[in-house]
Amino acid sequence: MTTTTPRLYTAVILFLVLFFVGTTFLARSYRSERQTRADYHFSLGQKLAAEGHQAEALEQYRTALSLEPGTPRFQLAIALVLVDLGRLDNAESHLQDLLQADPTNGLLNLTMARVSAREGLVDDAITYYHRAIYGLWTTRPVQNRIDARFELVDYIARNGTHQQLVAELVQLQSDLPDEPALKQRVAGLFLSASSPRQAAALYRDVARAQPRNAAAYAGLGESLFALEDYQGAQAVFRRAILLHAADPDLKARLVWVNQYLGLDPLAPRLATAERYRRSQRLVDLTLASLSACLDRTQSAALSDPMQKLIDAAQKLLSSHQRIRNYDQAADDSLSISEQLWRAKQASCPEAPGTGTPLAALMTRLTQQAPATSN
Repeated sequence: MTTTTPRLYTAVILFLVLFFVGTTFLARSYRSERQTRADYHFSLGQKLAAEGHQAEALEQYRTALSLEPGTPRFQLAIALVLVDLGRLDNAESHLQDLLQADPTNGLLNLTMARVSAREGLVDDAITYYHRAIYGLWTTRPVQNRIDARFELVDYIARNGTHQQLVAELVQLQSDLPDEPALKQRVAGLFLSASSPRQAAALYRDVARAQPRNAAAYAGLGESLFALEDYQGAQAVFRRAILLHAADPDLKARLVWVNQYLGLDPLAPRLATAERYRRSQRLVDLTLASLSACLDRTQSAALSDPMQKLIDAAQKLLSSHQRIRNYDQAADDSLSISEQLWRAKQASCPEAPGTGTPLAALMTRLTQQAPATSN
């Protein structure tokens, strides 16, 4: 009896150990098999999603999640495909659960930003975009943050205020690596946001780094054009055309700038005789513009001041008297051209600084000069 009892105990313990090992092995094998099956369905779902079969992909992801409940990557995949399917409420529910466990996850916040954007929740979308930008990314963190910032800028351009857009662009500019392609992209966004000064600075950086980049010179020219630095724009447009001569838009811009600069009587270092010639040319052009305006508006009887102004302009243009003082004669001609333009604007107004080179130049001149009584 005494000998049998220890042997029995030993056999029982051995049996229990073997049973435990066997059970553990079977459990691990079962879990391994479930995980393998879950990974298979997940991979199949990814393949279907990449091919555009979102509904079928959703079923595969759900099968994977049923085999391995609580797996974050399966839950995220389900949320992403629900977004693609337009089932935003369901997607948001999954995303909120994931964010509770991982609130600083960059990809989760970016996806929530896109959901909020599609739901028309502008403030929420912007908040989630910022969380994505400053969140944690497991791969390519710098590039993912820049991409998220670009996406936010594009969203604000369509849904936000101009002030918000410029602020985001300034922040984006400060975060940029020293890469010409990214600087050029941001410069274009600044130009589209009516911030040509910031655009010009970036385009200059790109042009210095890539002297044969025609697009950078074209963008710089447009920025200087918007700043009304036509002389600077002229030189830059010429450079852009040398690098990309086939671009008709560049050539049209250069023609416009050349015409403007060729008419300007206040250009620096201009000889007095040339200044007088240009002032006379402006009288001729503004008189023609006023006459065309009066013809369009079918003005029959002209007021006495209008008639006197037109008579004075015609007399000045037909005079063959010898010029004794070119500076005074240029000033007189310029004064008449400004009065003619004001009269024309009163009857047929044009938007300031737009349209033809003549319109842009005369708008500038009349804004600089005090109004003269006709």
